[in-house]
Amino acid sequence: KGKDSDTNRSTCTTSMKPRIKAVLLKKRIRPKDMPLHPLTAYNFFFSEEREKILRALSKGESIDEMKADDSDFVLNLEEIHINLMSHLKRQKEQKRKKRLHRKTHGKISFRSLAKLVGKHWKVLSNGKRAYYYQLAKMGMENYRAAMIEYQKRKMSSEDITEFSE
Repeated sequence: KGKDSDTNRSTCTTSMKPRIKAVLLKKRIRPKDMPLHPLTAYNFFFSEEREKILRALSKGESIDEMKADDSDFVLNLEEIHINLMSHLKRQKEQKRKKRLHRKTHGKISFRSLAKLVGKHWKVLSNGKRAYYYQLAKMGMENYRAAMIEYQKRKMSSEDITEFSE
């Protein structure tokens, strides 16, 4: 009995694989005017920390000696707003262009970079962490406002096409 049920299961899954594969391969096409999802606090931190690490490596500094330098950090809402706006501007510029394959910088592997940034995130002070969470919160607010505008445009265009038929 046990052998029969095992073989039935394997043939069942084998016969289902092409169907599942077809469903998984079918990619949902996202409308071009739809807003991009906002970044998380960790995404913002990773981006900034990556730049710092690569800058330090280009100067010849050791990554083992690098530490999160946030002891004198003060939360400044104006700076948060400026950083968020510059990020959104870069995001819009990148959205228009198709991203080409990039050559790696060869200074550090992504795995090592991710481990190092993760360590820095774990020891980050509450003040600096609040800064990144505030950036993410403002990004989410902008995203929600953009989605409301997108939904309004989408509804109005559907109404126009409905009347024209």
